[in-house]
Amino acid sequence: MKRWPAVGYGTFFLLFALPFATLYAACSHQRVDTVNGYQTLAPHDGAGSDGFAWIALALVVVALGLSLFGVRPLWLSVLSVAAVTTLFLAVTAAGGAKASSKAEIGYWLSSVAVALAPAAGARSWRQAALVALATVGGAAVLVGAIIGLIALTVQGSR
Repeated sequence: MKRWPAVGYGTFFLLFALPFATLYAACSHQRVDTVNGYQTLAPHDGAGSDGFAWIALALVVVALGLSLFGVRPLWLSVLSVAAVTTLFLAVTAAGGAKASSKAEIGYWLSSVAVALAPAAGARSWRQAALVALATVGGAAVLVGAIIGLIALTVQGSR
């Protein structure tokens, strides 16, 4: 059924709340009043994590809407790669190394839900495996490139 990706994207919204709820509890002494929980880890110092989180939410909402119309898995895959990358940027902007283990679990589960959602709309299991592999691979390459740029920037500043 072409509308099954909507279930994956809907699952994201359930899982997305987990990091925010656990971060507010874990970092109450460092709390910064913002829209989402990731911002509790670090004060605003440039690119705030709130903006990235809202972009990730918007991308998933668009993908959810398109999946209800039965759009091809390729386009949903592109949106999912963008959403996972933006979610990674939200965690990084918030000082991801300081995140609690519960928040990290929520981030990974949310990312997996978004990355695998496009595959649910594939016609055969082979096509589903190919879409899932392409989406996860695309997100891994893009996030890896960002991590490489961050490492080069840190190394260059020393």
